[in-house]
Amino acid sequence: MARVQFKNISKYFGEKPALDDITLEIDDKTFVCILGPTGAGKTTLLRTIAGLEQVDAGHLFFEDQEITDLPLQKRDVSMVFQDFTLYPNLIVFENIASPLRARKAPRSEIKRQVKEIAEILKIDHLLERIPRQLSGGEMQRVAIARAVAKRPGVYLFDEILVNLDYKIREQMRAMLKDLARELGSTVIYATPDPLDVLSMAEKVIVLNEGRIKQYGETFDVYRNPCDSFIGKYFGYPEMNFIEGRLSAGDSKITFQFEGNDLEVTPMRTQLEGLLESSVILGIRPEDIYIENSLRNTEDFAVEGTLLLGEVIGSDTILHLECAAVKMKVFVPEIRLAKPGQRLLLHFGLRDCHFFNAADSKLICRG
Repeated sequence: MARVQFKNISKYFGEKPALDDITLEIDDKTFVCILGPTGAGKTTLLRTIAGLEQVDAGHLFFEDQEITDLPLQKRDVSMVFQDFTLYPNLIVFENIASPLRARKAPRSEIKRQVKEIAEILKIDHLLERIPRQLSGGEMQRVAIARAVAKRPGVYLFDEILVNLDYKIREQMRAMLKDLARELGSTVIYATPDPLDVLSMAEKVIVLNEGRIKQYGETFDVYRNPCDSFIGKYFGYPEMNFIEGRLSAGDSKITFQFEGNDLEVTPMRTQLEGLLESSVILGIRPEDIYIENSLRNTEDFAVEGTLLLGEVIGSDTILHLECAAVKMKVFVPEIRLAKPGQRLLLHFGLRDCHFFNAADSKLICRG
């Protein structure tokens, strides 16, 4: 069992808080990603769990046992770092076996466990090689295998895919998700990449400047970001933002920007208190479609000029300018279009997010 609880945890480096009054509970056997930009406090949060950093305030628990002052050797965790280190003169088998030998496991048990873990991670054909004979992705798998050999209650992964190329990252995401299911343990994975979260995590902690911005089920946070920072950061491509004003007239409420009027009357209850105020409309690139006719006659249509068509694999990201506002549209196919082409962008009120321009907080979504 490995439920992890933070109660009012703070950690300072000088006068700056790396973690600022963190209160959080991570359920047992959950794959959680900590998402945030560089300097958000992701690594510090993991290091406090591992016992590599002592907190300046607050309490940390595994289940109901407080471990705030427990030495790292006695904590039931394994941690894999971005800059992983293997024993350079030991073959892969011995690298994986090292934590088993440290606890004096029987030779037959070591052989069985190393073989089993290596098969799960698809490195069983590499057991007789030394690290310099491995690729970066293979070395990372060996580092993960060594962590798995310890069989802890909590696995901590610190940005372990960032140094790998795109194709290997895709493969590793699938492997890590399968591995977490096999292990049945708590996995806490720190990353700056929203694609890691969307690919693997059951839950996400969005962290910025040492504070938790939002915590919840991955796709609930994705669809319902509590502020525009999360709307922008948690997504690829990032959410589009259009700043405008709310106006009322003829029993209708409209969102107005750069000569466009979008009727948002169905959201009257949530938006009425902000009439004649600046608000920000957020719309995700995958919620915009480009067709000659509307799928739904109630959907909005905004004209834009194509700036760039960016083909990524079998998908395309269209970059457009719509009434002086830069927009991105995600198209799940290869779409060839010429810069300068005029296109109609369609989206529904159901997919719109409205944020208060004054404090960036979410007002409502369709």
